Amino acid sequence: MRGLFKKVFVTLLCLLAFSACFAGCSLFGFGSSLWVDTSSAKLTIEQGEEFDYSSVKVYLEKITERVLLTNDQVTFGTVDNTVIGSQRISVEYESLKAFFTVTVTKPATGELLLDRETLPTKLVVGREYDFSAVTASIVKDGSTVELQYTQLTFTGLDNTMEGEQTVTVTYTEGYKEYVATFNVKVYFEVRELRVDLSAIKATYQYFEFDWSKVSVVFYDCGDQTHLQYGQYTHTPIDVMEAGEKVVTVYYGEYETSFTVNVLASTAYIELDLTNVDTIVLLNEPLDLSAIKIIFYIATGEEGVEIPLTDEQLTITLVDTSKLGTTTVTVTYMGRFSATFDVRVADKYIVTFHYLLDGQTVSTEVGVEKNAFATPLSSVATTDELYFVGWFEAGSDTPFDFATPINDNINLHAKYLTKAQYIDGLKTQMKDLIDQAVLQKTGKADYRLTYLEEDYDKLLAMIDNYAKYMTENKSWAQLDALLADFSADLTIRMSSIKTAIERVEEYRQSLNVDSLSEENKKEVQKLFDSALEQMREYDGGAPTLDYIFYLLKLSVDFYFFG
Repeated sequence: MRGLFKKVFVTLLCLLAFSACFAGCSLFGFGSSLWVDTSSAKLTIEQGEEFDYSSVKVYLEKITERVLLTNDQVTFGTVDNTVIGSQRISVEYESLKAFFTVTVTKPATGELLLDRETLPTKLVVGREYDFSAVTASIVKDGSTVELQYTQLTFTGLDNTMEGEQTVTVTYTEGYKEYVATFNVKVYFEVRELRVDLSAIKATYQYFEFDWSKVSVVFYDCGDQTHLQYGQYTHTPIDVMEAGEKVVTVYYGEYETSFTVNVLASTAYIELDLTNVDTIVLLNEPLDLSAIKIIFYIATGEEGVEIPLTDEQLTITLVDTSKLGTTTVTVTYMGRFSATFDVRVADKYIVTFHYLLDGQTVSTEVGVEKNAFATPLSSVATTDELYFVGWFEAGSDTPFDFATPINDNINLHAKYLTKAQYIDGLKTQMKDLIDQAVLQKTGKADYRLTYLEEDYDKLLAMIDNYAKYMTENKSWAQLDALLADFSADLTIRMSSIKTAIERVEEYRQSLNVDSLSEENKKEVQKLFDSALEQMREYDGGAPTLDYIFYLLKLSVDFYFFG
């Protein structure tokens, strides 16, 4: 019994001890947490910058209250300000722990102020440069700090390469860099003449080489002077002969050379003898002033006319004291030539050009000075072509064979096809109508004479006759149709009335006697007004048709309606 009691007593003591422990734990930590307030803290710092832990507030949050802890009550994790990046920093209070983040960034580059007077501007290729004279400074905390070249780092300079280069100067203080740059010209310590051919072609046709595309530069220890054409001289380029040409450029005592490849020539000259008489009378001077000489640099290109005064142009002479044909040679630049023939004759030559068996042929006839030419009798109208007559080139007027001949002339036979001849007949029909109108009324403009309807009837005659004008008709049959038209027109003109005649005809058709005297006078006024307008009509509005229409409308409606 005593043993049982003892066991119960020990068990009760254990329960009491556990309850006391649980109550103590509940009062101290159960249901509590840490809350970190970083609203006043600088959570982004530069590399090397110390983090201010005092700006971080740590609170103990219980179920019923929030208690601010002092920094000596809590333990902060360490911020490593040497490492760039974000870091998770712990906060511990007894058994509680919380975290916040701090970011370490690379320090902003500061401005390094270089003393430009101490900087080099030109360096010789291959030579090391001593930067000991270079001084610089920085502004720190509002004060200027002077620096010597030993505190500076120089990068970016390649002394093996010629040209403009950018040198970077750096000063490092802790983790912060101060940077500046300057340009320096690296050059060969030489003086020479240079030619830039990058803008010119590799090969050239005749006359193509253009010195304006060549850049000539005098190089003087890094300084370059671009020379204009005329400031330098050069050996001539024979661009008239194919092959590689060496060209040497001179500037004072300096010179340089380059090669030009000239292609084989396709240049040529052409002669335009359109206005040149190549037949000259015995002992008369030969006139070549109208000759045109065209020079083509290459096939397919536009030609250039060479003036007869060009010193590089030569034309062989013709002895006009001897009868016969002489070949004249025209030479340009001593390389390009073309020929044509000149004939010396004892009479002027009239050349007839005409068709024979479908081919153009020419017949020359000699005519004494001031004599008259006789047309070729063998040239006449055929079944297919109507021979109109002989014409000089560019003239629409037949040549007058009563003109004395005092020069060589060319006469061309003019022909009309059936279609062209028929078109000409239609034009003649329209002319006959206009002549008939003019003869009858004294006015050439039908609009001042006829009503549209009347004149349209005359024009319709042309279409009516044109139906019979076909190419299977002979020339005589076609001419007969024109004669028939003329006769028919004469008959119709006698029956077709002018506008004034139509008014009079209308007046005669009215039974005026049936009207009262007063109405007779009114009708007479209407007729007089219409006739006056028609006599004064000059093609403006209203038309004759409209005047006649108003007259009939008024008279018919008001007096005979």
